[in-house]
Amino acid sequence: MPRYLPAPGPSCEPGSGQDYRGWDLTSVTDFPDDLSCADLTGAKLDGVDLTGVKLNRAILRDVSAVGASLRSAKGADLRGARLRRAKLGGADLAGADLSRADLSDAALGSAVLTQAKLVGADLRDAELISVTADQADFTGARMDRAYLHSGRYRDAVFRRAVLTDADLSDAGLRGATFEGAEVTGLKQDFAEDIDLSGSSSRLSVGWLVFFGIAGLLGLWIVAGLTTARVRRRRVAREQAAEQAVRFADARRAQEENVTRLGEEIDGLTDRTGDVDWNAVLDAYDAAKEALASAHDMSDLTDVETIVARGRRALTRGR
Repeated sequence: MPRYLPAPGPSCEPGSGQDYRGWDLTSVTDFPDDLSCADLTGAKLDGVDLTGVKLNRAILRDVSAVGASLRSAKGADLRGARLRRAKLGGADLAGADLSRADLSDAALGSAVLTQAKLVGADLRDAELISVTADQADFTGARMDRAYLHSGRYRDAVFRRAVLTDADLSDAGLRGATFEGAEVTGLKQDFAEDIDLSGSSSRLSVGWLVFFGIAGLLGLWIVAGLTTARVRRRRVAREQAAEQAVRFADARRAQEENVTRLGEEIDGLTDRTGDVDWNAVLDAYDAAKEALASAHDMSDLTDVETIVARGRRALTRGR
């Protein structure tokens, strides 16, 4: 990016200046003084210091400028810009379009937002102390916990905005509209000419306490039932584990029983005449098969019975 560029005309059209669409400008340290009407759509400006750069009427749609510093963007197009934690204190954003921009945790103290559009913008936890935002449009903006103390919002629009736990103390709000806004927990001490007609607030503290106690009682009951069910399941698991251990021990015992039968058969293979070998070998094979397919204690009992039958055949003549 060249350091020196011809200054754009005072009435330049947005996008008619320098073209830096999609550029990664995070490594640039020396910007031109004036990038008015430049097209920086989708550019990457995270952490960049632009306090000495004019961006009036520039196109900055969808830029990523997390933590960036900015001072002059009058009439700029900042729709969808990611300006989380941006340093915009004292910035001139008059007439700028910040619709759907992410300004959460941004510092906007003493900024000029006159006639700016912040429709659907995210201003949660943003600091806007002493801003000038006459006729600004905050329709549908998320402004939870925003610090709007001592600002001037004459004829501003807060329709359907969420101002939960926001602070409008000492703000000038003559003609401001809050129709459909959510104002639960809104601080408005000494706010001038505030009219919350048409806004809504959730349950009062008394009802919240009542439903909180009722909810805790319900949770206690549910917890008791859940604990009993968990206890039953734990007992069942413990019993199943004990049965599994007993089965494993009994199976090992029957494995040894079958093995000993095989050893006894091997010890008599050189003898003939007085043993029914067909019965003995059939019993041995049947015992091995029964052991392999055993699933419970009754199956192991069958194995023991078959082994006993094989041993009797060893001692019984034909």
